[in-house]
Amino acid sequence: TAWVDVLQNSERSAQVLCWLDADFVSKTAAQLLQCQKWLAELPPHDALSAIYEKLDVQAKFGAASPPSLRQRVRGSLQALLAAALQSSGGRFLTPHAWVRQLKSAHLQAPQTAALDAVRLMTVHGAKGLEADTVLLLDCNTGNRKATTLDVLVDWPGEQMAPATFAFLRSEANAPACLLPALQNEQAQREREEINALYVSMTRARHQLVISGHEVAKAAELNPWKRFEAAGDRVEEAWHGDFAQPAPANAQPVSDASFHIKILPNTALAGINTAQIATELIVKPAPSESARIGICMHRLLELHRANVDLSAIAASIGAAFDLNAAQSSQALAAAQTILKGAASWAWDAAVIDWQANEVELHAHGQLLRIDRLVKHAATQTWWVLDYKSNAAPQRIPELREQLEQYKQAVQLAHPQQTVKAAFITAQGALIEI
Repeated sequence: TAWVDVLQNSERSAQVLCWLDADFVSKTAAQLLQCQKWLAELPPHDALSAIYEKLDVQAKFGAASPPSLRQRVRGSLQALLAAALQSSGGRFLTPHAWVRQLKSAHLQAPQTAALDAVRLMTVHGAKGLEADTVLLLDCNTGNRKATTLDVLVDWPGEQMAPATFAFLRSEANAPACLLPALQNEQAQREREEINALYVSMTRARHQLVISGHEVAKAAELNPWKRFEAAGDRVEEAWHGDFAQPAPANAQPVSDASFHIKILPNTALAGINTAQIATELIVKPAPSESARIGICMHRLLELHRANVDLSAIAASIGAAFDLNAAQSSQALAAAQTILKGAASWAWDAAVIDWQANEVELHAHGQLLRIDRLVKHAATQTWWVLDYKSNAAPQRIPELREQLEQYKQAVQLAHPQQTVKAAFITAQGALIEI
């Protein structure tokens, strides 16, 4: 507000911003006033969307950022839009209350992903984002089950109190006096579903693909039914891996139309489906040493200042089919690590950020880091990988895997130092 006041006052702005062009100062003041108005009148997400579009925020931030950081900057700006929807659904928040919620949530900036990565998102999480191709999954949904033991509230916004407030045992057997309020509630649900469908459709820049499978009783107005009513149904007969060519008299498809392709039930000739199912489901049981190592990982993941690992070791070991002696072996390895050369990685006075089983996406792969910490004094990130083997650094596959973890963290924090090390069950810290 102080800057807006200065910019609006031509005499004051001439004194404070004497090196700037007067037209630029006037234009900046007008833009700030418009942003201020949006923030005062619109929900946080809508106000941010308007600011992003009006001021071309993403392009300008990208132009001002080093090339190596542009993808991260763009991701952070998009994440800010998404965060606006995660607080009270993006509504009923003042800018001040929203900023307070953001600070208390301690949200992390998104990790850098490969350009060809597939992003799985909810419809609400995708608001404000776009992609060249959007695939909508499971559009042929069934009828929604009637809710039970619910509260029915009909509270018009202009009234001081609700018109109806009732505990509803079952929507299917609602009393006659509640039917008008229940029908209004159901109409509002349908409207929200239409709004969500509109949002999901408009996320696609060039191509929208919908998919669905047959259900016993499809909902009358599910997304698939709505698309089907507006498009041309295309039946295709399949032979092996190839579809029959289109009929010679087929009409050309205009750019404004679309087809819904229905894939018929097709027998998989020559393929033993039972054998495939067995190969997919039946997997060799992990060895005893592998199960002890998994139990050790789990105990280290559960380690907290107020958790006694010895009290839970037996139950954790039983979950991995370990006997008492084997569980004790896993516990001893975990305690050796916690007291060994890497004990500082669990010391709250030494580190200012820590997490276990950290998932990162890099080059189309899902990576899971055993422990990731940030050293407070040096601000160095440490990627730590637990190993039962006494000399994991001598195994090329393990070194390569740890290098991948390190590179993924380095991509997420390009301006900071990242180190990686094995922590062995003998208590050693082996940096690579």
